[in-house]
Amino acid sequence: MKKWFVLLLVIVFAWVAMEILKSNTPTEAAPSAVTGVVFRDINVNGVHDAGEPGIENVTITAYDASGAVVDTAISAADGTYSLPNLVDGTTYRLEFTNPPGGLQSGPQGSHSQTTVTFITAPATGVDVGFHNGAEYCQDVPDLATNIYIQGASSGSGYGLVSFPYT
Repeated sequence: MKKWFVLLLVIVFAWVAMEILKSNTPTEAAPSAVTGVVFRDINVNGVHDAGEPGIENVTITAYDASGAVVDTAISAADGTYSLPNLVDGTTYRLEFTNPPGGLQSGPQGSHSQTTVTFITAPATGVDVGFHNGAEYCQDVPDLATNIYIQGASSGSGYGLVSFPYT
């Protein structure tokens, strides 16, 4: 009977030791993704509206707190991208670089981040808009200004004038 008790005691101690070792063994967190769309913000409102196409070949890079590159993606033809190798609960700096020629970062809005943004994984809808400012300006635009003349208004003068910007 004494042998069985000693054997049972050894088994229990071995099991407890294994459980303690298991709980102290670090485990790597499962990868988590950040996804979004790089799009052409045609009306420059910071929102990915219907009809605004995706932009391909924009580089998206995720950096950790030490500045090391953790993951990189290139936007697809429809502008979508995914950074699948990130750790859940970790904050990353995302940089969106190499947009096609002439495109600049659009305004930040309800559906558009800036080209450098901080995100905690996992995250979806991390979208960024780009626009071409040259499409919204003529070669020689007209400038307008008001005119104010001190004194009583006669009602016959102009209050607003415009002239070509040359």
